Amino acid sequence: MLEFFLSILSGVAAGMGLGGAALLVPSLMLLSGVKQLAAQTAGLYGFIPAAAVSTWVNMRARRLNGRHLFFIGLSGAITALLGAQLAFLLSGVALRTIFGAFSVCMGAVLLATGIKRK
Repeated sequence: MLEFFLSILSGVAAGMGLGGAALLVPSLMLLSGVKQLAAQTAGLYGFIPAAAVSTWVNMRARRLNGRHLFFIGLSGAITALLGAQLAFLLSGVALRTIFGAFSVCMGAVLLATGIKRK
């Protein structure tokens, strides 16, 4: 049941543009005891419908250029496959370190851009 509520919070965060996996992955690990690779896999599976809905909403609002979507999607799919293969080669400690560093960097960028806009 806890995982269900975490996925709801993750979906709300994704809908607000905050990145649902950034909330879901650490929550699954810390609150549910899910291993790093499984939590990241869940985050990726949750990203697929969130990305599809977000793309649909933004296309209806005419915020996207359809010609660019193909190339963005193709490059995203290729690099996701490469990243998944890399994740299987890394230890759990390395995955946690990389994910933590990435999360801190993204938080710093969001904080800096948020402060800059005010």
